[in-house]
Amino acid sequence: MYEAIRLGPFVIKLHLVALFGAGVIGYWFMKRFINQTMSKQQAQLHLTPIGNAVFYSFIIWKFSYFIFHPFAVINYPPTLLYFSGGYKGWILAVMIAFFYLRYQAKKREVSDYLYFQWVGLWFTAANGSYHLFYLLMEQTNVLFGLGQIGFSAIMYLTFYKGISDRIFQGWIWFGIGQIALYFLIGGKLSVLIGLSPKQTIYFFVSLLGFVALALQKQRVSAVES
Repeated sequence: MYEAIRLGPFVIKLHLVALFGAGVIGYWFMKRFINQTMSKQQAQLHLTPIGNAVFYSFIIWKFSYFIFHPFAVINYPPTLLYFSGGYKGWILAVMIAFFYLRYQAKKREVSDYLYFQWVGLWFTAANGSYHLFYLLMEQTNVLFGLGQIGFSAIMYLTFYKGISDRIFQGWIWFGIGQIALYFLIGGKLSVLIGLSPKQTIYFFVSLLGFVALALQKQRVSAVES
């Protein structure tokens, strides 16, 4: 998507508009689900750490460029404003958000799978909406776009059902499914075991899903014993 709209002196790329709109839609779906399952006061208590996790993830992704290219930033500090951490920054952001949400769940004495269920609802709704906008604005890679929309709908329903032992399995399969879908594009730079940068991010999403599932089973076994 290379089209852009001009608002006075500002030029805004349409894909950023689509991304923002999709994020709002995803948030609405998540908040609606939470409000149906608990009081508004409780919902607000739990929405705060989720919102913080998303905000921190963005900040980490943006400014992790300094971690991966410290000398470039030291030599020319404004570089930090023009570049981001790229796919490595997203991997770091996802990992930190993962442990942050687990910490917040423990602090608030709720099952950690709930936070990952809610984030799953947000992300799958947002992902499906974004690719729908993508198809409407730029009708390229139609098969990929339809695959993303359909897969996001399936995963949304998986998270919506909210079966505790399937939430982390859902994240595992979401990552695997995304890796498979991105093979439809082809021709991408390989950065890890034949995976493109975006596929590598989802590889770590699946990996964290395995970690969370193992920790959950370990905790259940400890309680039963």
